[in-house]
Amino acid sequence: MKKALKKSALMTGISLGLNYCFNFFVYAIAFYVGSRLVDFQVINPRNDEPYSAGDVLAIYFTVVNGGMSLSMLAPAFKDIFNARLMVGKIFRVIDRIPPIDAESGKGITLTDFVPTTEFKNVCFSYPNKPGAQILKSINLVFEAGKRTALVGESGCGKSTCIQMIERFYDPTSGSITLDGKDLRNLNVQWLRKNISLLKEGYIEFVFHLP
Repeated sequence: MKKALKKSALMTGISLGLNYCFNFFVYAIAFYVGSRLVDFQVINPRNDEPYSAGDVLAIYFTVVNGGMSLSMLAPAFKDIFNARLMVGKIFRVIDRIPPIDAESGKGITLTDFVPTTEFKNVCFSYPNKPGAQILKSINLVFEAGKRTALVGESGCGKSTCIQMIERFYDPTSGSITLDGKDLRNLNVQWLRKNISLLKEGYIEFVFHLP
């Protein structure tokens, strides 16, 4: 990223420098050559008459306007480099294989199971904030056929527990099991298809039995 920005700034600086250089160069060439053409009565091939001061000025302004139009390309170089930079980020996201791949066919599926879910010494920190521990050595059992409530202030990890059962995240340490099977060994698609979330002032988490 830093390299691309440096290259963009360099191209912008070169373009502006060339613009000023081109303008002064055109001044010098136009008035020197034009004055020589007028002095020596050189024939203009367009009308078979000697060059006049008006012809010289017409040529001069044509070249200057063309040069100014070319100089307007300078901002486009920055946009081109920004686009290349953004495209690189987009392709990195597209090509990235997440640690929890919902489209993967790997993992086992259970045909007959008891939907008892257990947290065993679970610790967790969000990947973007590894220093802030949300869960610390949590041990919980959600028994099949029973309603278990998680109660606490905002930010204490209630929704995080649900997200971990759905395998949006995996524990930093410890394990979460379903009928004694570690969730990390189960197929993610199968797991999520067998879960329902109902939210009406509270979250109700339901496993679909086969």
